[in-house]
Amino acid sequence: MNLLWGDAMYSVVLCDDDEIILEGLSEFIQQEIPDVCLAASASNGVTCKASLHEVKPDILITDIRLPDCLGFDLIECAYEVNENTSIIIISGYDDFKYAQKALKSGALGYISKPIDLDEFTSILNAAKEKCSQNKKNDLLNRRMFLSDILDFKLTDAGEINAKAHSLNLDQDILHAIVIAELDTDSFHFKQYGLHRQQQAFQDFSKTAEQYPSDNFFLLRHTMQQYVFLVHAPDRDALELKIRAYHSGVQACLKESSAAAVTITYGRFISSLSNLRQSYMEALAAMDYKFIIGTSECISYKDIRTLAAPAVSEPQNPGLLQMTDISINSRDQLNGQLFKLYHELISCGPDSRSYAQILLEQMAVSLSKEIQQYDIALTDIFSSPMTELESMLQAGSLNLMLNKFRSFYETVADFIEHQQHNKYAKTINNPIRYIQDNLSKPGLNVNDVARHIYLSPGYFSLIFKKQTGETFSDYLIRLRIDKARELIRQSNLRFFEISTMVGYENVSHFNVIFKKYTGLTPSQYRKQNT
Repeated sequence: MNLLWGDAMYSVVLCDDDEIILEGLSEFIQQEIPDVCLAASASNGVTCKASLHEVKPDILITDIRLPDCLGFDLIECAYEVNENTSIIIISGYDDFKYAQKALKSGALGYISKPIDLDEFTSILNAAKEKCSQNKKNDLLNRRMFLSDILDFKLTDAGEINAKAHSLNLDQDILHAIVIAELDTDSFHFKQYGLHRQQQAFQDFSKTAEQYPSDNFFLLRHTMQQYVFLVHAPDRDALELKIRAYHSGVQACLKESSAAAVTITYGRFISSLSNLRQSYMEALAAMDYKFIIGTSECISYKDIRTLAAPAVSEPQNPGLLQMTDISINSRDQLNGQLFKLYHELISCGPDSRSYAQILLEQMAVSLSKEIQQYDIALTDIFSSPMTELESMLQAGSLNLMLNKFRSFYETVADFIEHQQHNKYAKTINNPIRYIQDNLSKPGLNVNDVARHIYLSPGYFSLIFKKQTGETFSDYLIRLRIDKARELIRQSNLRFFEISTMVGYENVSHFNVIFKKYTGLTPSQYRKQNT
């Protein structure tokens, strides 16, 4: 339950001059009544009044007649410190008229001595229900008040501070606006089917709203974005709570839908009159997730150096000439992309749109250039438009530039090897390398590509084109074929065979072997020996 400057428990002050009743009810409340905290107990009016001022309880339970005052005085005091206090009167038989008067003064109910615990429980539960409704109304009023600040409907500092005081909002602590946003603008997310997208939204909604502690107060939300007001006694505690929230939400979503969430927050403030400033800063930080990266926790201070000064267009028009990038300028690519990165950063929130324009033009330039070799992008990629969309819809600037680098290198490798007619050598060499290193557990496509000085993307492309199999399928088939040979021709134990064909875990080996042969290694040996 997320509360704002409040507690999920209902606080109670108990007052009775009969020590037996006082001790008995104190013990009963603490042991038998859930969601209730006995904040103070007193045997006289003076002590009780002091407790009321200190605790400002949700519920006051008091004897109508005390040695130093009447219960009416305590009722009046309780309403002064908390107008929503629920009052329960304890009265003797002779005090019935006083009890009736107390009810007219606003008391919720009364219970006669000797006290029936079932009756007492019933009245106390009714008080809890009234308190619950009061808390809901308070939260609604506080949410409306804070939303008016965010929406610029309340701007006067004096008015804001006065309203905050009337709503019992403590300003002697630090606050910050925190925004949690589901990352939906990446190609990765857009590839999700409708059902999976809906599941991601549901998981995000459930996690974003339920994970926070009582220090988080939900102000507003959409399917994609949640806005919280967070408070803590000091800067370190506030920072720690925000970072912990980000880590917790990320971990929960990773288990459920693999969706990513970006968290941003504005500066820490001590006065609610500055709340809108923190909100606007959190929104501004969210605009920079494309530059800094998705799935991050970004504060306004993280983007101050990036945000000043933001420009409406690239500062160096000469960089537009990069769209004429050549297939033969591989050694210049990293330098060009480095310059492009820093130029795009200067565009601030507009960096995504400029990056998309420039990189699309660069891809078009490559497509036109390779036509002189009688080659089209469709000869290189099974779906060039998918490759292009994946690049242009990347969730961050770094990822977008890295995808272009991979795109460029795949095209360059293809052209280079076409020119030198090295297809046969390109495939024969890695096959021998795979065969020689079959027992290596960590053997992967990066190792083989590196061995023949090709990019992994291009190597994977031509490997499948020449063999009709993906690298991973080919490697598994080769290992299982070798394992079958060893099972038929030797008495080696299965864990030894597993190691010899590159599987460190014999259980995993057994699963893969049965998947490809339909038999366990034991069954296969029985049938073939």
